[in-house]
Amino acid sequence: MGILDTIKNFIYQIICLFYKCAICPEDTCIHQHSSRDFTMPYSSELNLNSSCDEIKDYILANLERINTDAFHSSDDTPITGTMKKELIFILENRSDMITNNGNSSPGIKFKFCCPTGENCLL
Repeated sequence: MGILDTIKNFIYQIICLFYKCAICPEDTCIHQHSSRDFTMPYSSELNLNSSCDEIKDYILANLERINTDAFHSSDDTPITGTMKKELIFILENRSDMITNNGNSSPGIKFKFCCPTGENCLL
């Protein structure tokens, strides 16, 4: 993680302390996170009022549909649904998200993150 990413993440955490982060207020992304942000479009499955769990379930279902081994530990230890959800840090849920293919549609921006140094799967 670069110094700019660290500073950006630190500022986001401070903002969340003072202004309850709307999407997943209990999540933290302080330890280690992916250097890239990911976007995923949606149509009627979610909306701007969807809960944190609904959004994370949607992301997990789509990632595992694309690749059944998307969440696979190197030592074959089972990864629970809760552990998978802890790895997803939601950045935005917008009605006009620019997706990976350049189109604009409702979508979610997220990154993969380890909330602590313990059992980090990244």
